[in-house]
Amino acid sequence: MLGMQDVYLSQKEARIVSLDQLDSSHGIAAKPARIYSRFFGQTGVRLSTLYHNAMLIDALEGLLLRSPELRDIEGFGIYAKTQTHNTPFERYWLAEVFAHVGLDHWEVMTFSMTNCASGLAAVHLGTTLDFPSSGFWNHERPKR
Repeated sequence: MLGMQDVYLSQKEARIVSLDQLDSSHGIAAKPARIYSRFFGQTGVRLSTLYHNAMLIDALEGLLLRSPELRDIEGFGIYAKTQTHNTPFERYWLAEVFAHVGLDHWEVMTFSMTNCASGLAAVHLGTTLDFPSSGFWNHERPKR
């Protein structure tokens, strides 16, 4: 589980925006903003001007700078999200992201739940995968 040791975020074009500044752009009104602050201690969110794939590529490049040996091993890339976060289902977009950073030999998948626990469930799933003999992934990935 080498890749699960750290969390990497895209560092390019990102800034922290106060919750009270998100009403017009993201529909976070004053009352929900107070709830987020009171219950979760959240005062802002990290926003990026990069497109989705570019943010993921930047995060993966950061991971590979720290752990370049990941390029030489087989592994799994699991993208965890909530069901309200739309990603293109008609393309192998995640395989394209991993191929872009030189990890096209990794198996990739998305994991989606109705709440933010999808990340924890993906970690649990990751502990059960036995690469390469698991037979979990049975489709043909696009060629680079």
